[in-house]
Amino acid sequence: MKLKYFAVCLFVLILAAGISAAYATDVDFEGGHSFTMPDGYEIVEGQNTTEDIIMEKNGDNRIVFQYWIDEYEDLKNIEENYNFGDIIKAVMEDAVIGNEENYTFEDYDVTQIDYKVQGIQCYSYILDNGKEGYVIHHIAKEDLKDLNDPDNVIGDLVKSIK
Repeated sequence: MKLKYFAVCLFVLILAAGISAAYATDVDFEGGHSFTMPDGYEIVEGQNTTEDIIMEKNGDNRIVFQYWIDEYEDLKNIEENYNFGDIIKAVMEDAVIGNEENYTFEDYDVTQIDYKVQGIQCYSYILDNGKEGYVIHHIAKEDLKDLNDPDNVIGDLVKSIK
């Protein structure tokens, strides 16, 4: 089920359109947790579910924040049994998979995958701190380094998770 959900969110990330603004900076999500939305981003109304939050900036930079607080074991199963590059390729046949990197950021083990779909640069970050798991998808106009790069807005978002 989570694999299907992941695939649907990737599809939504690339194809979803139409937003209306929300003006909150802090975003609350399941389990009493929150994060600070990156500057200039707005919540995409009407496209969020109980397990993901979609944000957009200027109509072309999009972030999908997925979380599985109560279903951490599902994330572990996906990490251990599936190759995210293969999943992305299965969902979007024209995806060109780039690098997959593994590193540590803050308290998280991170798997970062970069790929392009129809020439659009995309990134997926799988975050795991041993208790909770998050997946963040990001469409960005610019090429980004890993989360330690100060120009990568996802790094600030991850640092703000409470």
